[in-house]
Amino acid sequence: MNKHAVIAALTLMLSLPCHAYYVVGVGFVSCGKVVTDLRGTDQHLKDYLTAWFQGFISGRNSEMQARVGHEKSPLPDNDAIRVFVENYCGARPLEPSVNAADALWNSIQ
Repeated sequence: MNKHAVIAALTLMLSLPCHAYYVVGVGFVSCGKVVTDLRGTDQHLKDYLTAWFQGFISGRNSEMQARVGHEKSPLPDNDAIRVFVENYCGARPLEPSVNAADALWNSIQ
């Protein structure tokens, strides 16, 4: 194998963002898009986004309980989730929205 190809492959692998979990759905969307959608008029879309963040928190709770016997964190109500995500993402529109989900989960620990 070409030495340059190996170096290029290793450089690429090391430069990729690393989460301890695989994120799908809303987590890949930019914070800016999430804020725009949450401030919009489509209630079904707002409910979908909120449900994704609820599912993220539930999944992290299950992971932590299975891994270390961690007490489950309380699930905030829909309005609290939306306000938190709007505030977090409003200040960081270029970040992926999974960062807002992480920050939300960390804030209720």
